[in-house]
Amino acid sequence: MSIKRVVALSVGFSGVGVTAAQAHVGAGATSLMAGIVHPFTGLDHMSLLMVAGLVAVYAGRTGAVRMALVVMAAWISGLAFASSGFVIPFVEQGIAGGLVLLGAVLALGGSALGRHTAVTAFIGISALFHGQAHGLEVTGSVMTFGLGSLVGAVLVMAAGGMFARLAMVNERLVGGAMAALGVVMLAS
Repeated sequence: MSIKRVVALSVGFSGVGVTAAQAHVGAGATSLMAGIVHPFTGLDHMSLLMVAGLVAVYAGRTGAVRMALVVMAAWISGLAFASSGFVIPFVEQGIAGGLVLLGAVLALGGSALGRHTAVTAFIGISALFHGQAHGLEVTGSVMTFGLGSLVGAVLVMAAGGMFARLAMVNERLVGGAMAALGVVMLAS
């Protein structure tokens, strides 16, 4: 097995062992470093952002940049909504539902679907829910923690893209597994 493949598989399985319950508990949501680390601490974060990175690879360079910008804008919007007191209902269900939708995109062939605006919209809506969830759990500066969580989210999304490029993943298999995980998260 090549070193590239070992690194890619390590990145891909780095979220194994974290749980959905670890993601949105509000504890320690106070600093820039806590924000950076936070997207790596929950199965919902790791899965959704990894899938977004996988889908972005299939969107080509321009599409991937557009998706990254949409993720950042939506994430910041979710943080802003939360800090202003506006609460989006069913945030956790929205995050899990986003995982189902993006997993389904991959299962149906992300290389064919990745360039469509609808996929970018799904990613954006998912990022909005994530930003809202983070904004609601902040116990310190929204700006500091929010910036950190945004950086962490982009890093996880980039890891998903790297995983797709280096591991030569079967997008349909990964997508099906991610969609199934989203269904389990919705049911719990």
